[in-house]
Amino acid sequence: MTRSMMRTARKKRQNKINEMILKRLFPHYGSILSDNDPLPLFGLKLLCSIVERNSAFVTILKKLKLVDIMMEYFTEDHPRFNTHLIKIVCCIVESKELKLEDLQEYDLVTKLNKVLANAIEGDGDWCLDLLLDIVYELLHYIAETIKESETDVAEETFKGLVKDNFEM
Repeated sequence: MTRSMMRTARKKRQNKINEMILKRLFPHYGSILSDNDPLPLFGLKLLCSIVERNSAFVTILKKLKLVDIMMEYFTEDHPRFNTHLIKIVCCIVESKELKLEDLQEYDLVTKLNKVLANAIEGDGDWCLDLLLDIVYELLHYIAETIKESETDVAEETFKGLVKDNFEM
């Protein structure tokens, strides 16, 4: 079997897996995430793997309103707040599928600042690197937005991100 044939076969398998995820798994994800424990935690772990492997799935998450659920869970005192959720939120920001205005509507910066402060003050070693990845992705997104066009949203998001963490 040649390399080209192997690549083609691998691509066909990936397409079948993606199709199965889209048609059979994602339509039920709302109920998976709202079910009794431990199913939602396993659901977050699987969703994290899916989104990390292929960021194009963030578009589907948005259409299915699963981003709303992820952002609802993104608070330090939520029982489903864990490393997988943080990685999913990072993938959402990194994908740039949501505009900065959308991220502001979810109050992501305020939530991120609170979670970061709690992690720094408490026993947050387990999540600090992941949270800083979100900060990095947000700063990168803001910089790109400012380069493209002068927007108040990018400036407001930046100020919200740094005001509680750095003196200006």
